Amino acid sequence: MTAEQKLFIIFSDLIALEFRCKACGSSVRRPFDTWMQSPAMCSNCQTIWVSDGSEREKFLRSVVHTLKKLAESDEEAKYELRAEIQTRRTQEDGK
Repeated sequence: MTAEQKLFIIFSDLIALEFRCKACGSSVRRPFDTWMQSPAMCSNCQTIWVSDGSEREKFLRSVVHTLKKLAESDEEAKYELRAEIQTRRTQEDGK
């Protein structure tokens, strides 16, 4: 028998983004309510992540703004908007 588990979040549950360095594994958390900009580099190994004014930085600011607006509008909506999160298969299913 195969069991399937799905995981959903509502946007008002989102409170921060975490940036995790692919080079060293160090991470930094940026709460949405105090978001100013993305971290430019890893504070541990100084790997450059994003430059101010780059397309990636503009996109991240837009994503954060959109997520904040979605969370704020959850209370007014007549429906609950949820996002499904991909889950990894467990070892029990043999794959």
